[in-house]
Amino acid sequence: MTTTIPHLVNRFVIDTDADFEDVCQRYESLIPTIDFAELTEVVRTGDLERRVHLSIDQLSSRFASFGDPRIGAVGAALDAKLAAILRLMGLPVPPELEEN
Repeated sequence: MTTTIPHLVNRFVIDTDADFEDVCQRYESLIPTIDFAELTEVVRTGDLERRVHLSIDQLSSRFASFGDPRIGAVGAALDAKLAAILRLMGLPVPPELEEN
């Protein structure tokens, strides 16, 4: 049996003034290869001026849907890692990542 359970997930869209190659290189040089990269789906889109827009799900909002505070705590810890990565990249940190 398969059950579909709808839940909300916060998705951040972060505008940058950098080009695609620069953002990719900075992001990929900062993420741990196993524990974080496997959990995040980063959508990198651009505009006509070649600026990149990162689209990243807030993991605590995804993990909270399980209703278990221990799983929610893992999501909050991953939010903190994402905030640190964005800071190291010189990008704005959404306030929701700072709340946990």
